[in-house]
Amino acid sequence: MANAISGYLKDKTNLWILYFIILGIIQALWTNTSSFPPLPLRVAMLAAVFAPLLIKKEYILFVFPFFMILRSQLSTDYQYLPDIYSYHFYIALILIFLAVHRIKLTKTYVKYFGPLIIICVYFFLLDACATPEIGPYVIHIFIALLLALFVKNRNDVNILSASLIAACALLSIYYILMYDQFLESWNKAEGIDRSGWTDPNYFAILLSYGLMISIGYILNYLKCSWVLFNKKLLAIFCCCIYTAIILTASRAGFISATIISLYALIKSKPKLSTVLVFLIITVGFISILYYNGIFDTLFFRLFEQGNLDTGGDRTTIW
Repeated sequence: MANAISGYLKDKTNLWILYFIILGIIQALWTNTSSFPPLPLRVAMLAAVFAPLLIKKEYILFVFPFFMILRSQLSTDYQYLPDIYSYHFYIALILIFLAVHRIKLTKTYVKYFGPLIIICVYFFLLDACATPEIGPYVIHIFIALLLALFVKNRNDVNILSASLIAACALLSIYYILMYDQFLESWNKAEGIDRSGWTDPNYFAILLSYGLMISIGYILNYLKCSWVLFNKKLLAIFCCCIYTAIILTASRAGFISATIISLYALIKSKPKLSTVLVFLIITVGFISILYYNGIFDTLFFRLFEQGNLDTGGDRTTIW
């Protein structure tokens, strides 16, 4: 065990990822719903997050998705970093890093990201015709296109994957721990509560991305030796993320996450022993969740038709 830890610590990537995750945890610990942290602490957080990127450009692919997801999905509007809708701040930072590191637009980039560029232009035209403002979709795509300029090899893909897994795992743990503090009674007659500081359906789908990427590494579709991609650790993350998806009571999130997980397992052509271990762990895990009432709200939404303003018959349609 000591040798394994020593080996992990020798890889500076593990240390940098751990450093940024610790900053993410600090970000999540501020739960005051009425005021920002003290200004000196906010400035210190900005410096701690973004200053290293002037030297370590590869971690731009970890930092921006990780902290932008946390900034938009944590429960309070008052946090250390600027609001996610301060687009000009994040776009300006990315452009500065592009200039500092002399990243150039290539033909390959245009070729592979052409469809996203077209979608970006399409949304821009829709916004121009409908409102005087540029909507969030075109800006999100534009930020993604800027960040894509930093993706040069498989190592960069692993860094981006680590960012999404870490963000979804941290959000899931946060969601589970803070669940009772943000309940909204959406069916008073039945006494059913659903946690609602952010849209549960979109939130569940976001968490599903982290789940799917984790499963990709567990089943060796993707491979990396960093500590974050240790299969036992990823399995723990998957349990946390899946529990959070169930707690959101999002039918779309639950169904899509379950189907894609089973599909990925089947397509990996696993050994019989792997299937048996998977089934034993899954049955045990689901049993624990079931007997602790984690499934109650989700099952109500899945099977009690006609009781919800949001359309209980959607389950039948699916």
